[in-house]
Amino acid sequence: LESAIGVMARRCDDLLEDISTASLVRLQDSETELQKEFKVILDKYIVFKRRADQLIRTARDDKEKAEITAVVSGMTAAVGLCVTILSCGCDCGAGVAMGLASVGTGAGGWLLSALSIEECEAVISEVGSLLSIADSKKSDAENQYNIAMDALRAAQCKP
Repeated sequence: LESAIGVMARRCDDLLEDISTASLVRLQDSETELQKEFKVILDKYIVFKRRADQLIRTARDDKEKAEITAVVSGMTAAVGLCVTILSCGCDCGAGVAMGLASVGTGAGGWLLSALSIEECEAVISEVGSLLSIADSKKSDAENQYNIAMDALRAAQCKP
C-alpha cells in the first residue's frame, strides 16, 4: 500500500510540473494511468482493511475466550482451596492433595489466561494503530489524486 501511494504521489508531482506543456493526448493518457494507480491503492487498502478487521475480530474473540477461561480457572482454584481446607479438618491426606492440585491447576490456568488476554489486547492495539495509519495514508493519497485530476481536467479544457 505504501509503495503504491509513493508511486502515485511521484506521478502526481510529475504531472503537475509538466501539465502546462503536455499535449491533450498525453494529458488523457496521464489521467488514465493515474486512475489505474489510484485503483491499485484502493484495492490494496481494501485488502489490508479486511485483513486488519479480521485480525481484530479474532483477537477480540480469543480475548473473550481467555476471560471465560480465567474465570473458570479462578473458580477451580477457589474450589481446590475449599477442598484443601475441609480435608485438613478431617485429616484426609488424599483430599488435601486433590485440593492442592486443583489450586495449582486453577492458578496455572488463570495465569495462562491472563497472559493470553494481554497478548490479545496488544494485537488489537497494534493492528488498530496500523489501520489508523493506513486510513491516513489513503486519505492523503485521495487528496493528491483529486488535486492532480482537477489540474488534468482544467488543462484539458484549455484551448
